[in-house]
This record gives sequence, C-alpha cells and structure tokens, in this order.
Amino acid sequence: LAGEPSSLVDWMPADTQAELVFFGLRQALEGAEAAAADAPEGEVLTEALGTVRTLAAFGLGIDLDADVLPLFDREVAVAVSGLDSGTPHGQLLLRPSDPDAAAEMLERITEGLEGAGASVEVTEGERATVTVIEMTGLGQAAYALVDGIVIVGLDTADVEAAIEAHDSGDSLAATEAYQRTFELAGDRAGNEMWVDIVAIVDATGMAETLPTDVRDILNQIGAFGLTAPARDDAFHLRAVLTVE
Repeated sequence: LAGEPSSLVDWMPADTQAELVFFGLRQALEGAEAAAADAPEGEVLTEALGTVRTLAAFGLGIDLDADVLPLFDREVAVAVSGLDSGTPHGQLLLRPSDPDAAAEMLERITEGLEGAGASVEVTEGERATVTVIEMTGLGQAAYALVDGIVIVGLDTADVEAAIEAHDSGDSLAATEAYQRTFELAGDRAGNEMWVDIVAIVDATGMAETLPTDVRDILNQIGAFGLTAPARDDAFHLRAVLTVE
C-alpha cells in the first residue's frame, strides 16, 4: 500500500489547512498491541484495551475488532479546515478494502449507538445517504458511504463538502499550494502529511509570542509536506518546506 499515492486527498475540500494520510492503520495498531504484550509495561496497555473492548461491547453493542478496525485496514485520512475561524471543521476519510462489509459495519455501529440512547437522523441527498448521530453530552457526527469511501464529519455540511470537492474537482489535491509541495518532493506515495504553515501560525497566535526576526522567517514559509513512499524494500522519507 505504501507504494501508491493517496486518493483520499481528492475528497478533501480546497480550503483544507492540514491533512494526514495513513495506510494500513488497522495492521499497525494490531502490530503495536502485539508488541506491547511482550513489553515490560505492556500489560497496562493491554488491560486498558481490554476494558475499552468490554465497554464498547456491553455499553454500545459494538465489537471493536469486528465492527470498527476493519474500516481502517486500507487508507485513512484526516482533513482539517477553519483553524483560523474559531470553529474548526474537517473530515475523517476511510477507504476500506471491502466497501460492502463497511456498509454493514456502519449499520451495526449506528444501531449500537442508537440502542445506547443516541438519536439518529437519516437524510437522503442527491449523491449519498447522510446519517447524523447525536449523543447527549458528547455532540454529534455525520457519515456517508460514497463510491466506496466512508466520509465522517462533525455535521452534514462537512460530509457534503467532501462529496462536492470530489465531484467538482475543486479539492485540496487540485490546489497550487498542494501540488507545488509534492512536485518538489519528487515522489508522492504512502503515508503523507501536508500543512498550511501560515494558517496554523495565524490560528494559534504563535507569531505574537516570537521575536521579530523569527516572525519574518515564518511569513516567508508557505507549506510543509511529508511523504513516505516504499521503493525497493525500503521507505523513503521526503520532507518539503516551501518558501513564498
């Protein structure tokens, strides 16, 4: 999987300010848990995971290993926008290896949450059926399964924004800032990260606490990109920092 470029960036809205893509997250988590079991203090982690599994099973009727982890077995991405507006939005994007099984898993998860007291509202759109789940005290989330892609957002607007970005071609992948970053990297595949440095600095107010000369340097920086293609039985880490 790490030999191919991410396709989920095509579903990220053009105003995305930071994104992260990971291939084979399920396998990585299972490997980490197996390794932790043999570590000196790994018993604490395995007991904690066992507790989470038990709570999910009895409280929500969800089997984490059977219902949740398979959704993360291929390509997973997180896109964030609105960092400078005070109301961040974004999408969790999943490309599972078996979309039909994913649809069944999402239905089981939704039924489990509804049985635990969550309210569920289903809206039929032109391109997808959007399900909104709200739990008292925890907030809400919306999701849809479109063309084999699971889109999860804070609300319906986040889900629809991802669909519109893909269908119109007006996505992060099509922006000059994103393309320029990975053109400089020379190769784009596998796990990746892209960050609009200016947006992050403005959103955090970081520049106000820094010396003048450092602020001047930050003002010249455009974006940061990291990609980790696998070639010839090895991972190649390529990092790029663009300058305006």
